[in-house]
Amino acid sequence: MKYVVALLVSVGILFLYAIAAASIGWRKGGGAVPQFMLWTAIFCTWRSIIRKWPQQNSGKPDSGAIPTSSKRGPPFAGFQDIQEPSRRQKQERKRLTDGKQ
Repeated sequence: MKYVVALLVSVGILFLYAIAAASIGWRKGGGAVPQFMLWTAIFCTWRSIIRKWPQQNSGKPDSGAIPTSSKRGPPFAGFQDIQEPSRRQKQERKRLTDGKQ
């Protein structure tokens, strides 16, 4: 059902674009920039409907996000390559620091 809704909304956007282009007097879609905006609007609308539509089994919306660890922080923070130390590394560090006290 979500694909039918996404298709109908996309056709509606295309129809509104055709009406606007005809009323302005554009020929062949109005050039590269207006067509880029048209296809961007259709693509973003399609993705938002497909990803946010509730699943039929659980009734919860699908976020569409890639699952990530909460320990990493925000994307593009500059520290993506730094990993959390393993349990063994933490134990070794604790053993070494406890001996110095």
